[in-house]
Amino acid sequence: MSKIAILRCIKHHLNLGDYFLTTFVTWDEKLGKIRLIGKNKSKIVHAGTILQLAVIAARIWSVVTKATSLIETVIGIAITSLTTIAFLLRFEISADYLPVQFLNFVFSTKDLAYTPKEKMFLTCLRVFMDLVAFGCFTMASIYGLLSVLLPCQPGLVSSLICTEELVLAFSPGVLIPFAFLEFIVYMQVGLGGMYYILSVLLTGVTFLWIECGTFIRNFEAGLTHQIEYRKVQMFEKILNACRCPHNGYVLAGVSFKLGVYPADFFCCGEGEHDEPRVDRFVQREEYEEM
Repeated sequence: MSKIAILRCIKHHLNLGDYFLTTFVTWDEKLGKIRLIGKNKSKIVHAGTILQLAVIAARIWSVVTKATSLIETVIGIAITSLTTIAFLLRFEISADYLPVQFLNFVFSTKDLAYTPKEKMFLTCLRVFMDLVAFGCFTMASIYGLLSVLLPCQPGLVSSLICTEELVLAFSPGVLIPFAFLEFIVYMQVGLGGMYYILSVLLTGVTFLWIECGTFIRNFEAGLTHQIEYRKVQMFEKILNACRCPHNGYVLAGVSFKLGVYPADFFCCGEGEHDEPRVDRFVQREEYEEM
């Protein structure tokens, strides 16, 4: 397993996300790197965010007003919670160029001679990415099927117009638009959450751990140089600069468990002997009109 395999997986997820316009990033085949989408497409992403908020509000309202039994309430809460959690993971008001620059930085550096343990981690990362992508598509399909098979289930948007008189009046022509809406919305929040949690956070922590391990091995063998430490330090600073409020606590917990550079890992500021802030290393990419 190598960086190329992980990059190929991320490219696949980004290309899939282009169909649903879930995030502000895309893969540019001509440039051979990740970049921000254009302003026109960003407006569509914002519109999708508003739609997702409306669907979540509709789910909550339907559970509160339509549930008539404990089972319906529990199922409705589960349906609402899955969508809400995925939405919170991907929620972003505006485009953030730092995660884009961070991923491009990760995959622009050459592959290292990985140890068996590091290869195992990369393999697990790739398999986990594929499983989450499959799970996202599966859950979106289940939501769509529920709208057809159980249109009056609280938590589904279709339940808002469901009454005793209308249950028998539901036809495929009426239910298919609701099924399509449920599928699209969950794919949007699911793919968006995958980008921030898997492509940025988990990939970043994994490669930072590998870089730190490589530096420590070289240091113990007397083969390291100051420039290699600066590379790891820059890596860490860029990752910390990818400020995503919902990812911060997860990053702190994961990095603490890894136990790498405990005194320096969370240092985002600029002290007397620190390297310049990441903003000086990373130049902001302008939006590219599509």
